[in-house]
Amino acid sequence: MDGQHTVILHQQFTVFPGIEYIKEVFEDHQDGRQCAYILRIDRKADVRLDTVMKPDGCFALQEPTVSAKACRREGETLLGVINADFFNMTNGIPHGVVVMNGSILKEKMQEGTRFFGLYQDGTPVIGDETVFQKNKQKLKMAVGGRDMLVDGDLIPEPVIMPLPARHPRTAVGICENGDVLLAVLDGRNPGVSEGMHLQRFGLYLKSMGAKQALNLDGGGSTIMALRMPGQQEIETVNTPSDDFERVCANGIAVFARQTGDGVCGSAFVTPQQEYVAPGTRLKLSAFGLDNLLGPCALPGDVCFSVPNDSGCAVSADGDFLAAQRDCDVNVAVSSGERLLGTALLHVRTPDALYLPASCICTEGEAHELGITATLKGRNVLVNSTSYHFKPQADIGWFDAAGIFHARQEACEGDVLVCARNNGASITAHVRVGRLPQQVDIAPEAIETTGCTVCAERPLGYSPRFGQQVYLVESQQKECRLRFETAIPKRPRAVGMWVHALQGQMPDFTLTVPCGDEAWQSSSFEQGAPSDAVWTYMEAALPAEAKCVQTLKISISMTGASGAQLAIDSFRLVYDYVDDDAELLEIKQVSIHKYAQSDENERIRITAYMGCGDLRPYYVPVDYKRARILIDDTEYTGLPGHYGVNKGGGSVMLHNLAVSRGVHRLRVCAQAHNSQQTWADITFDTEQLEIIQ
Repeated sequence: MDGQHTVILHQQFTVFPGIEYIKEVFEDHQDGRQCAYILRIDRKADVRLDTVMKPDGCFALQEPTVSAKACRREGETLLGVINADFFNMTNGIPHGVVVMNGSILKEKMQEGTRFFGLYQDGTPVIGDETVFQKNKQKLKMAVGGRDMLVDGDLIPEPVIMPLPARHPRTAVGICENGDVLLAVLDGRNPGVSEGMHLQRFGLYLKSMGAKQALNLDGGGSTIMALRMPGQQEIETVNTPSDDFERVCANGIAVFARQTGDGVCGSAFVTPQQEYVAPGTRLKLSAFGLDNLLGPCALPGDVCFSVPNDSGCAVSADGDFLAAQRDCDVNVAVSSGERLLGTALLHVRTPDALYLPASCICTEGEAHELGITATLKGRNVLVNSTSYHFKPQADIGWFDAAGIFHARQEACEGDVLVCARNNGASITAHVRVGRLPQQVDIAPEAIETTGCTVCAERPLGYSPRFGQQVYLVESQQKECRLRFETAIPKRPRAVGMWVHALQGQMPDFTLTVPCGDEAWQSSSFEQGAPSDAVWTYMEAALPAEAKCVQTLKISISMTGASGAQLAIDSFRLVYDYVDDDAELLEIKQVSIHKYAQSDENERIRITAYMGCGDLRPYYVPVDYKRARILIDDTEYTGLPGHYGVNKGGGSVMLHNLAVSRGVHRLRVCAQAHNSQQTWADITFDTEQLEIIQ
């Protein structure tokens, strides 16, 4: 790209004769860090490139990998697939043309759009409606697309989506010699892959050899799945922005026309072309490949080796130890005198180390601190043997493998962590103690007075922790719960999360009988009923309470008549509580509607989540557990409609049909530490702004 970007990682290997797989991590000088995946398909490769969709020829939404597997012919091998055309998210009809296996299934195009196809002789083509109508009978496959990203020496201005925005991208390109490029780019994941503007993506594809390139559907639809060398089936190689494969209208798949001979001719060794910190131990793997790079058994005498002067060591079965200095090493896999394959590893000292926000270790137990490392922004493979550890306080000790052994009592202090070979260093603050321990009690083991208890997931509510809650229904003003639980150590407090589903939140009093005495906590404060957030309640145990093995817990509730409560995670609290360090918030919920198209309204909902002033991508939101409900019906992860933007800290539900009138929207945000909050909104479709 002539100075337009800096490559951080370049991996390239053959996945089938005539097909090269390229993965690049690079820094675009305008759009930031990116991660791209490309298949370069030689025009002469013995493969079938075709449109894939539901094999019955009916338009519908389906994951591209599912469509590709369903369209595989007997005797063929599925090598890879990407998503293709933009589509109607309600009925799955693609916006552009569709030619599949020589059959024209759709020939109407939107004004200004393009198509990609292959003629019967295998020649690739990108053209407009005039080209399609003139040559449609000669095409054996075609899919629709939108903007031209590369057109000869030009990077055209976007015509369909002119608004400047960085997104995940999917494209197909044609090289000067007729090779085809299938390309995807991750996005909406700041610090990992930002996504690109259309013109910047065009520049990148041009740098990869494209003389023509067409933009396909991107965003949450962007996916590439590939059969890696030595594997039987395809697997997703990129990182979809929604964290899962979205259903789409169609895709472009690559099939091998024949199967291999099953005789091992080479081996694929992993990891390939990775950076490894000095002193790091790795387990290497080798996979047998036949004449078409399909999986087969390795010979029985296979062994790994490295050059004697490399400073590295490897056992015959692949236990690798990196040198204590920077170097490049080729790890060989051989059968007798026959070389089957190699892996190039770069031993490099990292220039930056990273630690979890909080290192908490259970007293008296062994822990690995979980350090990660980079060199010039590129990930470096590391483990505990890659560092020197120097405790700055009497909190425990490190063994020769770099494993931390904590003291037998609660304490905290710093540890200086240094990469070997005079590399980067970082100070870790380590706390020795115990995190809260969740108490799982079967409902039938809870003794009740004046109420009933069952374990279930109430409609429209997520548990604060785990998969279920204790649903308490009171029949009397005064009611009580009692249970016993074994404990590893006397806690300093007992806590629980409470949600008022119906009625007033009662007063709580917690009693803990220990020996001949009963320790009673101060009453929990009464709060107003709310279904917007779980409320945490905790009662301290006096230091003189000498419970050893079993804790008896009694919870009295006053003013609870007619109340329905959800109690989640009875828990024992020891030295540290870190699951509410930052309060998770739903910052804003926007609701708009599209121009009227049928008897229903079609709406778009966007919920923005965050913690205080933290940037959205620093917030530990668990996007897979975010929930959207309308009138107590779950719409989370709705195929073709649900999307995630980690960079914006948002989830989106778009093009959803609802009846006209008033509706109740409820949005739940959850963090990876299980912290949860709700937003409850009533909206009238007649009052919504129309999306322009």
